[in-house]
Amino acid sequence: MLRFFAPVLVFGLTLACMKAPDPDVGLRQASQESSAAETEPEQVEPPVINMAGLEGWQEKATTMSFQLAAWDLPGGGVATISWLGPSKETIAMNLDRWLGQWQTEGGSPAQDGEIKPHTDGKHPFTFVRVRGILTDVRQVGGGEPRQDWTLLGAIVDSPKGPLYVKAVGPHAELGEQAEAFLAAVRELEVK
Repeated sequence: MLRFFAPVLVFGLTLACMKAPDPDVGLRQASQESSAAETEPEQVEPPVINMAGLEGWQEKATTMSFQLAAWDLPGGGVATISWLGPSKETIAMNLDRWLGQWQTEGGSPAQDGEIKPHTDGKHPFTFVRVRGILTDVRQVGGGEPRQDWTLLGAIVDSPKGPLYVKAVGPHAELGEQAEAFLAAVRELEVK
């Protein structure tokens, strides 16, 4: 009988010494899980876009996941359309980055380019134009700063969030395309 009683006694003592589950812990975990689900950002698919390239622009494969379209331009320039998600918080950061890539002929930062809002297209946009020395040349293959180059840019307020249309190239080629660039941005289709 002792052989039977000893295991029952050990089992009983083990049960008696165990702490009961804390009901507050389960409630806290469930609350944390539901609040985490509520704060997860909604996943938005990248927009499908259609924009005609300008004369001399050669469409090419995109090289970055955030790029929706890309072109090689005459004279070694490049153009891209990028989407960084639905948040408008990226607008000021991108504009500052664009302007920070340029210097004037005198060597000072080109922080005073033309920045002008437009509402005459399929989507409202802000046009950006800078002429000077392109100092951040990674986007065009590296090398020495590019003298007398131009940035034509547009920040498009699309239903899926800001689209960044950016073209950089020699002013002799790209500078003449400003009106055609504006016309293409005005007709940009976003789905």
